[in-house]
Amino acid sequence: MLAHWSTPTVGTNFLVCVAPQALAVLAAQLARGTGQRWEMYAAAAAFVLGLVLYGVVVCRFDFRQVVLGEGDQWVLGGALAISALACSALLDASARLGAPEATRTALHICMSWLGWAAAAAYIPLTVAEAIRPRLRFDVRRWTRAANSTVLESPAPDHGRRAYQDRRLSSSNSC
Repeated sequence: MLAHWSTPTVGTNFLVCVAPQALAVLAAQLARGTGQRWEMYAAAAAFVLGLVLYGVVVCRFDFRQVVLGEGDQWVLGGALAISALACSALLDASARLGAPEATRTALHICMSWLGWAAAAAYIPLTVAEAIRPRLRFDVRRWTRAANSTVLESPAPDHGRRAYQDRRLSSSNSC
């Protein structure tokens, strides 16, 4: 990926963000299952790395690719969607492991913003697809279906429930 890096970037360059976010999801789920804090910290580090890399790529992204791209431009929104998923998994793990309330609140806010940003990113992508349909086959077209699946994932709802359950249990303990 990095060997073929060029500026301005295109949609496939966002995969550099997707990889750490996928690891963050797995590490957070592992932390939730095992109760090990170090796994949650590893998930948080991967999550932050993914967000930083997203920022690097989006600053160099050629936004004309939204209209001109051959399909990989959908990763622009998909990277945000998997970031929301990773944040949700972190929220779930942090609630299970008893992280401080401020941490859970920050994760909840971040998850909400990332979810809304991912949904908002799909609006111009969908409009561009309607204006300029790409009717010929291109292997990069898989990104539209894969990203839609991540966006429709129920994980943000799980994170919200974990956050609310944790708040309820801490308020009832007084």
